[in-house]
Amino acid sequence: MLKTTLVRGHAFLSIKLHNTDIFATHISAKKETIGQYLTSIESIKKHFKIDGSITIQDILNLPHIFDVTENELESGVYDQVLQAVQQTAHIVYQDQEREGAHLASDLQKRCTFLQNTITELKSIADETRSERQEKLLEIRKNLEILDEQDPERDTLSAKKDMLLVEIEKTNITEEVVRFTTHLNAFMEALDQPSTSKGKRLDFITQELHREINTTSAKINNAHVSTLVVLIKSELEKIKEQIQNIV
Repeated sequence: MLKTTLVRGHAFLSIKLHNTDIFATHISAKKETIGQYLTSIESIKKHFKIDGSITIQDILNLPHIFDVTENELESGVYDQVLQAVQQTAHIVYQDQEREGAHLASDLQKRCTFLQNTITELKSIADETRSERQEKLLEIRKNLEILDEQDPERDTLSAKKDMLLVEIEKTNITEEVVRFTTHLNAFMEALDQPSTSKGKRLDFITQELHREINTTSAKINNAHVSTLVVLIKSELEKIKEQIQNIV
């Protein structure tokens, strides 16, 4: 019953009945067994010439001399207990529903923050890349003007090569596209009615971590670094939250 109602987390059920008389037991002595004990004891006394008498305490210490029968729980009492368990499970389920709605709302807000932050990060990265492309264009123009023998030509050529590498390196379009795709997949999974989506959300969160780490390694910019830290911090909070989802 609890497994079908409470699908998330672990539930431990403990039932305490104040009226223990409903489990009253019937105890009866096994007279035939006791008689066999007494006969055997008298035989031992006679054979080994042992004096002494048998007391009631001696008999009570003998094993297996009583039949103990426990009354079964009456159907009416069983139904009452079952109804109480069902009502309790329903209350817990309603609490989980409220908690789940609050959790989903919180995760959606965090996803919106991540989307806005990654968009801002992409904008800053594009600006940095554009600045370097302008510098590269300027260097190329200067190279066209300079004479082949001009010593400054080697310096400008080296700067041009370095800028080409940096421009290529700071292209984070693929990483941002993948990050956004994973983020959309996360929100879609969050909206699904399925009760078993915790593992998928955890996997997507790991992918988001991987993309932001790659992005961070590509760009050396103070503002971008700050945004990366904010995104990583938010992903850690999301990871903690989804541990409460089946």
